[in-house]
Amino acid sequence: MKLSTAILSVALLSFGAHANAEIFISQSGDEFRTVDVANEGDELAVLHYDTGLEWLNVRETWGMSMEDTNNALQGDLQGWRLPTSEEVDTLISSFFSGWDYSSTTYSTIRDHSSKHPVDEFGRMFGNGVMSRTYTVGRYYDESNVIRIAGGYTNGDYYALIYGPNTSYSYADTDTRYGTFLVSDGGVTMASLNDPSINANNTNTPASSVNAPATALTGLFAMGLFGRIRRK
Repeated sequence: MKLSTAILSVALLSFGAHANAEIFISQSGDEFRTVDVANEGDELAVLHYDTGLEWLNVRETWGMSMEDTNNALQGDLQGWRLPTSEEVDTLISSFFSGWDYSSTTYSTIRDHSSKHPVDEFGRMFGNGVMSRTYTVGRYYDESNVIRIAGGYTNGDYYALIYGPNTSYSYADTDTRYGTFLVSDGGVTMASLNDPSINANNTNTPASSVNAPATALTGLFAMGLFGRIRRK
């Protein structure tokens, strides 16, 4: 089989696996898309293509304390890890590019004239629908303080939440929030099937990227997969 034919075959197979992925391109041009974790079509993680990091849907840790989450990282969630504060900052600043936010305040935007990044964040990282709900994850800042980040809407306005100290202890729970968890690759069904999706992550466990996978990544970058939502 010629190499070009092999590349096309791999691409077509992956089209079937990723045909229903949600894809969002932020104002900065960063690409985010949902990927499958354990079962085809579950879309329980989001790949930030530009960093190569995969983010677990926060609903998978809703109502869990930091203590619960750390215990789960040694069990059911083995392979995932807590992100650094820098990684969270990169996620928020990239996804919500163009928004004015700080590490100590809530940023609120009252705008229903068009689809909003908070809606997209809810669909991709949360419960699938943003309506009077939070899509928020906990994380540790550089001083090991528990903070929160994400989006909220109550039907009248959208809010970007980034940085407020939750005042929670290690054991406290809140059913509104989950915890941000990331994978460098090799954990999700998507990255096991195609390690090249993590190619932009210098910590990826993939030692090499073969030609068909590289070509496939190029197809992703051209926007040929999924339902593209541009802002």
